[in-house]
Amino acid sequence: MKAPINDYYANNGTVPSVSQLGTTEVGKYVSSITILTSSTNIIVRATFTASGASPRIQGKTISIATQDRGRSWGCGQSSVLSGTETTVDISYLPLGCNR
Repeated sequence: MKAPINDYYANNGTVPSVSQLGTTEVGKYVSSITILTSSTNIIVRATFTASGASPRIQGKTISIATQDRGRSWGCGQSSVLSGTETTVDISYLPLGCNR
């Protein structure tokens, strides 16, 4: 979602909603996706379903965040922004996340 958010922001000057990106907020393994904004901060938060997803991540959350309108992103439990609420255990985070 980082690239579509960056593109949308570059073209429109605002942070998009999930629906403006042409995607849905729920799926087979994800119960919700939200995009939160304040000033130059953008946080994208996904919560996994309570069933269907791997038991190790069921009901847990992962967030990606930026402090510079999308030029650089961080994720995981050591995210660039405090309060991003990643509750997925560090061993199950994507390799590109801050660990």
